[in-house]
Amino acid sequence: MSGITGIFRRDGQDVDPANIKKMNDKIAHRGPDGSRVWSEGPVAFGHQILHTTQESLHETLPFEDEESGLVITADARIDNRKDLAPQLGIEDNEYVSDSYFILKAYDKWGEKCPEELLGDFAFAIWDKNKEQLFCARDHMGVKPFYYYLSDRYFLFSTEIKCLNFFINPLKINNQKIADHLVGLFQDRETTFYEDIFRLSASYQISVKMDNHFLKPYWNLDIKREIKLDSDEDYSNSFFYLFQDSVKCRLRSFFPVGFFLSGGLDSSSIVCVARDIMINADNGNHPLKTFSATFDNLKECDEQNYIKMVIDQGDIESYFIKADNLSPLSDINNLLKYVEEPFFTGNLYIHHHIYKKANKNGVRVIL
Repeated sequence: MSGITGIFRRDGQDVDPANIKKMNDKIAHRGPDGSRVWSEGPVAFGHQILHTTQESLHETLPFEDEESGLVITADARIDNRKDLAPQLGIEDNEYVSDSYFILKAYDKWGEKCPEELLGDFAFAIWDKNKEQLFCARDHMGVKPFYYYLSDRYFLFSTEIKCLNFFINPLKINNQKIADHLVGLFQDRETTFYEDIFRLSASYQISVKMDNHFLKPYWNLDIKREIKLDSDEDYSNSFFYLFQDSVKCRLRSFFPVGFFLSGGLDSSSIVCVARDIMINADNGNHPLKTFSATFDNLKECDEQNYIKMVIDQGDIESYFIKADNLSPLSDINNLLKYVEEPFFTGNLYIHHHIYKKANKNGVRVIL
């Protein structure tokens, strides 16, 4: 993921460009391909660049569109570009970035634009004409977005550590700790720090000098039913959507990696991705899988199932011996990135898999 940062001085004072630079530098680890800031009047944006798609190679963020008076910073992958292009009057080619699709969607539909977007995204748009900052997060909350709001400031970032530049020291949220200890995870907005919030999945926020509006742009309709004629139709419909979902996430200029645990979920994703990549004949296979093995703990080991997937061919497999790892082996480094207490006990295994994937040139992992 790339990284985004921003400052909006709601008191109307100009942002000190040095401040957005300091905020942005806090997440320099997200920007192996460069770093950039933009500042004008009471607003400043930052971006840490991680190229993933072909289109991102030509992307400049933050980006200012002089014609519309809009400025955007974003961490995004937009999957319905083909559908959006004719509606927005732009071309769907490698020179048009995903963030430009978002900016043009806002230019056309205003605050309803997130309803038209499919993909994973967290973005902020400064609308000079309305003197309004508009931000949104994707439907499932894949891309992170944290913020702080007061009468003087609205601050946002991909990571919490950027925000304590203005909120120092951070105060612990005791209620959140209590909820965590008793296993209550329904609250997706508050964090372990007072006054720092997550923008919830499928939510948008509009911030002006004197007011702000926070609301969902989408909800899962639990009463909606899809009625088809047969079990086979349901199966075919699901498989089409599943294939399409995997295909969207394969749009990458660099090798794509895959978790392969041996379970049904990861095995299905790898098998479908393999077929898509072979049929596309785009030179991007064999695909790379990353698995954890437990040689000394056989009841946890799924190497037989992993091997069944790998034996199909066109798969380059990598392994870590998870039972040789300690949960505390890299805990300080892990906490530096996670930033909050976490409930997933095996996160340290994922952390080691991520590092192995990175060493093998993988920038996107499913």
